[in-house]
Amino acid sequence: MSIALDLQQPDAVTATTGSVETRGDGSNVLRYMVLSALAGYVLVAPNLGVWYSTYSSHNLQRALQLVVLVAVAGYFVAAPGRFKSIIGRLPERAIAIGLGVLGLGLASSALAARPLYGLREVVLYALLTVLTLAVAEVVRIGGSGVDRALLCTFSVSALFYVALFLAIRFADGSGLPAFEARELPSFANVRFFGEFQTLLLPLLSVPLLSLQQHRAIRVLGLVTAAVGFWMLFFVSASRGAMLAIVTAAAYVLWVFGRRAVGWVAATAVSAFAGWMLFVPIVAVQPGHDTDLQKAISLGVSDTGRFDLWQTALARIANSPVLGIGPGHLA
Repeated sequence: MSIALDLQQPDAVTATTGSVETRGDGSNVLRYMVLSALAGYVLVAPNLGVWYSTYSSHNLQRALQLVVLVAVAGYFVAAPGRFKSIIGRLPERAIAIGLGVLGLGLASSALAARPLYGLREVVLYALLTVLTLAVAEVVRIGGSGVDRALLCTFSVSALFYVALFLAIRFADGSGLPAFEARELPSFANVRFFGEFQTLLLPLLSVPLLSLQQHRAIRVLGLVTAAVGFWMLFFVSASRGAMLAIVTAAAYVLWVFGRRAVGWVAATAVSAFAGWMLFVPIVAVQPGHDTDLQKAISLGVSDTGRFDLWQTALARIANSPVLGIGPGHLA
């Protein structure tokens, strides 16, 4: 979704996502399949943590991801005309760059010490690209209604974690300081939850641009989701998410200029409100140092990651194009 912000538009969501208000023919298989797959995965996979005893949570998540990716890719294989029409709407430069990256990835995999590992990474990113194209096509066909459905789905997912956190914290009286994995179903580490926050936090600001178009109960839910999830951001103290969101906001402002001001302002306001909600929650737990304070006090070198980044950059410089990738530096 492109960020093209204009609060003067009659439909701020449409203005934000760049979709066009169009009506589908009601029989578009792609629309319902992609929406069902995405909604099912976003709501079920990260939130419910249901898996069979014979599979670890990580393996089940991988299986669910592959089901979604292969299902969408399988549709395009069965309907090549649809895929060609989507590709045909892309700029020629984008197609050339995409094919070039794919070719380099395949060549790098072939020359790698473990070709199969490299090939799996290339296939994964290729499937993610196909899924991205499918989502873009669904939004183009469905218009602002699809935008609202996806954004409301993200808000429901955020509300789940806000409710879960508050219920656990104040039900057992365990206090605030540690944001533990037991509060994060399907997330083995709080760092993975930080990645989830990086995805959702920017999107949760988009519905705030069109609150006047929603009923009071929906407005309450959208605002609670955005503010509450920012509160969780400060509780989890994810430095990676903080760096990613600040970088993304700066990039969006640079690329889209005035059109991005509304989104950046909504994000900043919801972040400030989340901070104001975070402060009194911490205040009821006196004598405890928070993860946020620890994160701010730590430098990049204190975690040992800075040395790892330097080593990775040195290895990439020695083999800048072929035969090395993230899997070799893990």
